[in-house]
Amino acid sequence: MLVLEFVFDKSNKNWHNGDPRCNLLFLRAAEEYFNVKLKNFGRVTLDEILNYLCIDIPVGLGFYGWDYEYNKDKEISFGFQDQIKAVSNGEQQFVLLRFNINTEKEVKT
Repeated sequence: MLVLEFVFDKSNKNWHNGDPRCNLLFLRAAEEYFNVKLKNFGRVTLDEILNYLCIDIPVGLGFYGWDYEYNKDKEISFGFQDQIKAVSNGEQQFVLLRFNINTEKEVKT
Protein backbone atom coordinates (compact mmCIF):
# COMPACT_ATOMS: atom_id res chain seq x y z
CA MET A 1 0.00 0.00 0.00
CA LEU A 2 1.29 3.44 -0.93
CA VAL A 3 0.82 6.10 1.74
CA LEU A 4 1.18 9.79 0.88
CA GLU A 5 1.47 12.42 3.62
CA PHE A 6 0.36 16.06 3.61
CA VAL A 7 0.13 18.66 6.37
CA PHE A 8 -3.16 20.41 7.11
CA ASP A 9 -2.47 23.42 9.34
CA LYS A 10 -3.05 27.15 9.87
CA SER A 11 -1.51 27.92 6.47
CA ASN A 12 -4.59 26.31 4.87
CA LYS A 13 -7.60 28.57 4.28
CA ASN A 14 -9.88 25.85 5.68
CA TRP A 15 -8.07 25.76 9.05
CA HIS A 16 -10.21 26.98 11.95
CA ASN A 17 -8.22 28.76 14.68
CA GLY A 18 -11.00 29.11 17.25
CA ASP A 19 -11.80 25.48 17.97
CA PRO A 20 -9.34 22.77 16.88
CA ARG A 21 -12.13 20.18 16.81
CA CYS A 22 -13.66 22.03 13.84
CA ASN A 23 -10.62 21.02 11.79
CA LEU A 24 -11.17 17.37 12.61
CA LEU A 25 -14.88 17.65 11.78
CA PHE A 26 -14.04 19.26 8.44
CA LEU A 27 -11.58 16.49 7.59
CA ARG A 28 -13.93 13.72 8.73
CA ALA A 29 -16.80 15.16 6.67
CA ALA A 30 -14.53 15.37 3.61
CA GLU A 31 -13.39 11.78 4.15
CA GLU A 32 -16.99 10.61 4.34
CA TYR A 33 -18.00 12.67 1.27
CA PHE A 34 -15.26 11.12 -0.85
CA ASN A 35 -16.08 7.60 0.33
CA VAL A 36 -19.69 8.10 -0.77
CA LYS A 37 -18.46 9.52 -4.07
CA LEU A 38 -16.18 6.51 -4.53
CA LYS A 39 -19.08 4.09 -4.09
CA ASN A 40 -21.43 6.11 -6.31
CA PHE A 41 -19.05 7.04 -9.13
CA GLY A 42 -16.41 4.30 -8.91
CA ARG A 43 -13.28 6.46 -8.85
CA VAL A 44 -11.84 9.31 -6.79
CA THR A 45 -8.46 10.87 -7.53
CA LEU A 46 -6.04 12.32 -5.04
CA ASP A 47 -6.22 15.56 -7.06
CA GLU A 48 -9.93 15.86 -6.28
CA ILE A 49 -9.36 15.48 -2.57
CA LEU A 50 -6.37 17.82 -2.40
CA ASN A 51 -8.27 20.47 -4.40
CA TYR A 52 -11.22 20.15 -2.04
CA LEU A 53 -8.94 20.52 0.98
CA CYS A 54 -7.03 23.43 -0.67
CA ILE A 55 -3.71 21.59 -0.47
CA ASP A 56 -1.19 22.15 -3.25
CA ILE A 57 -0.92 19.15 -5.56
CA PRO A 58 2.62 17.91 -6.15
CA VAL A 59 3.55 17.29 -9.79
CA GLY A 60 3.05 13.70 -10.92
CA LEU A 61 0.36 12.63 -8.47
CA GLY A 62 -2.58 13.14 -10.83
CA PHE A 63 -3.04 9.48 -11.63
CA TYR A 64 -3.17 8.27 -8.01
CA GLY A 65 -6.49 7.57 -6.40
CA TRP A 66 -9.04 4.98 -5.45
CA ASP A 67 -10.96 2.73 -7.84
CA TYR A 68 -14.04 0.93 -6.52
CA GLU A 69 -14.01 -1.70 -9.27
CA TYR A 70 -10.39 -2.50 -8.50
CA ASN A 71 -10.99 -3.00 -4.79
CA LYS A 72 -14.57 -2.84 -3.46
CA ASP A 73 -13.41 -3.41 0.14
CA LYS A 74 -11.15 -0.35 0.18
CA GLU A 75 -12.30 2.88 1.77
CA ILE A 76 -10.57 6.21 1.48
CA SER A 77 -8.73 7.07 4.66
CA PHE A 78 -7.12 10.40 5.47
CA GLY A 79 -5.21 8.56 8.21
CA PHE A 80 -5.46 11.11 11.02
CA GLN A 81 -7.33 9.02 13.60
CA ASP A 82 -4.25 8.64 15.80
CA GLN A 83 -3.99 12.44 16.11
CA ILE A 84 -7.54 13.22 17.24
CA LYS A 85 -6.75 13.59 20.93
CA ALA A 86 -3.65 15.78 20.43
CA VAL A 87 -5.44 18.08 17.96
CA SER A 88 -8.68 18.26 19.97
CA ASN A 89 -6.97 19.40 23.15
CA GLY A 90 -4.71 21.87 21.33
CA GLU A 91 -1.42 20.03 21.88
CA GLN A 92 -0.93 19.62 18.13
CA GLN A 93 -1.48 22.61 15.81
CA PHE A 94 -1.58 20.59 12.60
CA VAL A 95 -3.02 17.39 11.19
CA LEU A 96 -0.80 15.03 9.26
CA LEU A 97 -2.89 13.46 6.51
CA ARG A 98 -1.76 9.99 5.42
CA PHE A 99 -3.79 8.94 2.38
CA ASN A 100 -4.12 5.20 1.71
CA ILE A 101 -3.83 5.19 -2.06
CA ASN A 102 -5.33 2.22 -3.91
CA THR A 103 -2.26 0.59 -5.43
CA GLU A 104 -2.88 -3.08 -4.99
CA LYS A 105 -5.74 -5.30 -4.00
CA GLU A 106 -5.61 -6.06 -0.30
CA VAL A 107 -6.41 -9.60 0.80
CA LYS A 108 -8.46 -10.00 3.97
CA THR A 109 -7.39 -12.80 6.25
